[in-house]
Amino acid sequence: MAPASAPEPEKSTSTPKPVVRRKPRSATAPGIALAYEVAMAKLADQHEYVGRLNTRLGGVVAAIVAVAAAMFPSVHDGTVRVVVGWLILSALVEAARASLVSFWNDAPDPRAITKYAGDEPEYMKEVALPDILAAFDYNQPRLTPKGRYLNFAIIFLAAAITLIVLAKTAGG
Repeated sequence: MAPASAPEPEKSTSTPKPVVRRKPRSATAPGIALAYEVAMAKLADQHEYVGRLNTRLGGVVAAIVAVAAAMFPSVHDGTVRVVVGWLILSALVEAARASLVSFWNDAPDPRAITKYAGDEPEYMKEVALPDILAAFDYNQPRLTPKGRYLNFAIIFLAAAITLIVLAKTAGG
């Protein structure tokens, strides 16, 4: 008895259909690459600025904790303690307000842009440019309040430290 062999695969009589590729689309404006690069640079600047603000925010919160823990208890005058406490609390509130400004847009969406992978790079930039500009416009008005809240926290903290130093030098 001969071993069973695998059946012969069916032979296809039809030829495979040729893949029709469309011609890659080109950008409609000659300066689109420059516009894209400028917009991306500005969006990157925004994100870098947010990073710097968040770093400063961390330093301010650490300083608030340090002042509250180390310097505040050394003040013995009741009125000065109340004012310093109010200043430290105000600094903490402003730092919290700065940290709440935290939603930032980024563009282009990498998943969306892959749909255009068969097109020329300048066309892809043209497609992505409106999203980049929308992200820039969304982020820009949020930068000012974040920086302002952080600056107020620093002012309140500096006032508290100044008052503590003045009270200590005056003997209180």
